[in-house]
Amino acid sequence: MPMDISVYNNNKHLKAAGVKIPFTEHQVSEYMKCAEDPLYFIDNYAKVVSLDKGIVPFKPYPYQRRIIQSAHDNRNTLVKLFRQGGKSTVVAAYFAWYMLFNDNKTGAILGNKQAVAVEIFSRVQFIIENLPKWLQQGVVEWNKKSFALENGSRCFAAASSPSAVRGFSVNILLLDEFGFLGSNLADDFIASVFPTLSSSESSKLIIVSTPNGLNHYHKLWVEAEQGINDFVPITGHWSEHPGRSQEWADAQRRKLGDVRYMQEIECQFAGSSYTLVDGTKLANLPISQPIHETDQLEVFAAPEKDHSYVMTVDVSRGRHLDYSAFTVFDVTEMPYKVVATFKDNTISTLEYPHLVYNTARQYNNAFVLIEVNDLGEEVSNTIWYEYEYENLYFTDKDRLTEARGYPGVRTTKKVKSVGCSVLKELIEKDQLIVNSHKIIEELGVFVLKRNSYAADDTSINDDLCTTLWLFAWLTKQDIFQETTNNNLRKTLADKKNAYIDSTMTPYGFYDNGINNNQTKIAEDNKRLPDKSDPYFLTDDQIELLNW
Repeated sequence: MPMDISVYNNNKHLKAAGVKIPFTEHQVSEYMKCAEDPLYFIDNYAKVVSLDKGIVPFKPYPYQRRIIQSAHDNRNTLVKLFRQGGKSTVVAAYFAWYMLFNDNKTGAILGNKQAVAVEIFSRVQFIIENLPKWLQQGVVEWNKKSFALENGSRCFAAASSPSAVRGFSVNILLLDEFGFLGSNLADDFIASVFPTLSSSESSKLIIVSTPNGLNHYHKLWVEAEQGINDFVPITGHWSEHPGRSQEWADAQRRKLGDVRYMQEIECQFAGSSYTLVDGTKLANLPISQPIHETDQLEVFAAPEKDHSYVMTVDVSRGRHLDYSAFTVFDVTEMPYKVVATFKDNTISTLEYPHLVYNTARQYNNAFVLIEVNDLGEEVSNTIWYEYEYENLYFTDKDRLTEARGYPGVRTTKKVKSVGCSVLKELIEKDQLIVNSHKIIEELGVFVLKRNSYAADDTSINDDLCTTLWLFAWLTKQDIFQETTNNNLRKTLADKKNAYIDSTMTPYGFYDNGINNNQTKIAEDNKRLPDKSDPYFLTDDQIELLNW
């Protein structure tokens, strides 16, 4: 049987490139209507496969129509859709329209897995294959992962990786199941892929996913709702699907469990099971845009005059292993506020002290608490001895001399337990404003594991969480109340000055009490300390002022 040159590669469903088909007046009118309105095209000509009925016309549900219209009207559309909601079908239908009625365009369909992307791509091909040939473009190339049309447009499918579209200038980009990309991969992907999107005003980015924790997709969604980014958020509820009933939803809850049900069916963002902070609370925490940002440092508020700041510091070895991290808190008044964060796994212990020191100085000589279980002691000693930074918290005493021990805190199971308990209370009772999505993301996987809390996702570290529970533990220490109370600090300073005046010799020489305790001073003056004296200072108060 001779090959039919009017079809592509002997595929009777596809028109070959260069084939001219005469149009009737009605077909011309229909073609123009389809070219102008994707919903008209889809309503009247798109076909899909029904498991029960075979090939049937695609009739979008209300939420699917909102997705199509948003993709058509806007450059950036962010879709949050429930499981089994037909998201693959609706984006495939729009892609088919875009490829057919836009010349010289490149479309890319990327999924969290290549199989996901190829599945959507195959639906695009199915819709095109089942169009009347007068409505098709001639086919130049037709493969399982790519096709090219006579109008100069082409489309391909791939897994969502930083190299997926490198070298391309993409006009329309679909990212499917974006919420299921690992955190680090999502960051790398955005940094490498987004620049490939054409700068043309007609270029489009469509991100579709079911919620999956408090990750980068969650950040995009919250920012879209707040009007911070350029995405238009579109969602749909399962009750808008005519084939979904309350009985179906109840069955899904029993099958999936409460946490997965709330995410996959009710489309609510939530953390892992058994998170330290209630998952619903985490999902509803507001996110602020940093006023200054690098890859490692986020600043949410600049230092303010007369404000008090505290900084908690976690130290790692760098070398692309665990992360060194710190968080700066404004503790001037309740609620406390996160004003800056740092997180990096490449900075060395030689560089880190300088950064901590400079940041603390910037924030009104913030009081600094450093975790010193490992290399933290090296960092704290550098800041204390080499930089001579006095506002370091000393949380231990020498067992023999009872003198002040070392700057920082050696974290124990008890310290972490107390810190986690207090942190939960601070956040859930709105006494600590977090701001940072990086922190919220970590808290979303910070779960109970073997009688302690740790990250439940290998792609996400919990180093910022460490700085938070260190801070929470610190808030319950007496020294925190003393150092962050501006009135108290002034009172103690006045008392110290008055005490100095009262102990001066006739020649103007005096003992400042730094190296000798109150009892020694009293002995030198041939009298015992009088605790009723309004200028009497305890050893702790003298030590505090020395900081």
